[in-house]
Amino acid sequence: MGPIEDTLILAGNYGQYCVIDKKRQMVSCVMSLDGNDHKKIRDDLVDSLAEYYGVKISHI
Repeated sequence: MGPIEDTLILAGNYGQYCVIDKKRQMVSCVMSLDGNDHKKIRDDLVDSLAEYYGVKISHI
């Protein structure tokens, strides 16, 4: 379950994230090799999507 309603978030090594949104038929991915700040990468992706969707979120 993702931080935005009706989404799933997948996490890989070194800051790789994928958000799947079936309702909006959209997939957003970030490929990173940053081994230090995974949470910031995830939060930046989720914040960008929330702004795009026009929704408020609480970080996981």
